[in-house]
Amino acid sequence: MMDDAAAAKAHAQAALVRWREARRAVRDATTVPTRLDKIIAVTERTIAVTNQDVVTEVEALLLELSTLSLPVAASADNDLQRATAVLVDSLGRFARAGTRAGFAATEDKLYVPPGIRVPAERIAEPLEALGVALAGVEPVLEKIGKAQGADASSNDKQNALVENLLERAAVKIDIIMLKISTADPLDVSGVATLAQQLATLLESFVTTVTEAADRVSPWLSEEAGASVKPTIAAISSAASRLASQASAEAFPHFSFDRTWGSDLKQRIRERAYRLWEEEGCPEGRSDEYWARAMAEIHDELNHRIRERAYQLWEEEGRPEGDSDELWARAAEQVADQDRRIRERAYQIWLEEGCPEGRSEELWAKAEADINVDLNRRIHERAYRLWQEQGRPEGGSDALWARAANQMADQDRRTSERAYQIWLKQGRPRGRWNECWEIAAQEIEADDARQTLIE
Repeated sequence: MMDDAAAAKAHAQAALVRWREARRAVRDATTVPTRLDKIIAVTERTIAVTNQDVVTEVEALLLELSTLSLPVAASADNDLQRATAVLVDSLGRFARAGTRAGFAATEDKLYVPPGIRVPAERIAEPLEALGVALAGVEPVLEKIGKAQGADASSNDKQNALVENLLERAAVKIDIIMLKISTADPLDVSGVATLAQQLATLLESFVTTVTEAADRVSPWLSEEAGASVKPTIAAISSAASRLASQASAEAFPHFSFDRTWGSDLKQRIRERAYRLWEEEGCPEGRSDEYWARAMAEIHDELNHRIRERAYQLWEEEGRPEGDSDELWARAAEQVADQDRRIRERAYQIWLEEGCPEGRSEELWAKAEADINVDLNRRIHERAYRLWQEQGRPEGGSDALWARAANQMADQDRRTSERAYQIWLKQGRPRGRWNECWEIAAQEIEADDARQTLIE
């Protein structure tokens, strides 16, 4: 796998050389977008880094290249078009090879899906905060680079540590600044993700220097603690604000919070893979499949939320106004149902021997189980209401609606109680259903006591 990544990197470097040759052959420079030259310059610096773990960076550059179009004119311009197409293909191969070799980042603390573009004016405040944070870290890195160059007593490991930091940080900053300065609407997903990765890189550097304090130069330990560390929180905070505001702008009726986000991303990934397989596994269209999968998942969720909001609206007498409040309540109920489905799917996955590549199938089975359980509970409640009212003839639809409304209210209270129980237990993985059962018993006991009092 690593050999494949190295070969793909060499292929991308050769494609860059051919692109430069085609670029020099273009006589009329005005036919080449200035932004294309900037993207290529950053791409060259990115591919030149000694490490191969630049998958996120390459994918971010590919996204920028995909938004450009070259005019068809003279032969030299056509050559540049072909060279650009070859370069895009080579970069895509490098990104895929790097992912297979394990160079792709696996941790995403932002839970923001790729491909979100938002007009820069709508996210001006977090963008400005990110710019200030980056302006603060650049002189720190420059100072470390100069001090390292003047440190005659530095050992090879320290040299490699500082070189790795400076190379990788510079590439991330270059791409962020490229995106911020040349594209509108802005690829806010890529900017936020790269900024968060930059914060993680700096944090890792500080941790390494701290743990190896007796094996690095004293000045490096001092700079890591006094200069680098303060920049981490500013960059991370700006990235988080950017991702949060961008999601709100792009999806005004949808929240990618921590409860929903990580699961959504996995479901989108599985859906994109399924679409890719169904269409013959074509190369070079990963962004297209991700976008299609994300649109499908979002449409499905929005449909469920809209359906639940309409039910709440009817149950409450079709009130005027308060649509945002109804939508928020509906989204909360759907999100809670998804939490239960996710935990049930996890149980099924364990019971079936932890199979790979079946997340959508297991999700569907879990959803069916949860829906069967919900219908059973509504049926029991409706039957109880029917008995309490003297077993009247007719009116079954009204009884069912009342029962469903009561179960929704009970589930809401149970969810809130289950969440508190889950927090008290230390947020355990895979025990949401257990917390739910405990909460359900407590809510049922509370309701029974209230009935006796009344």
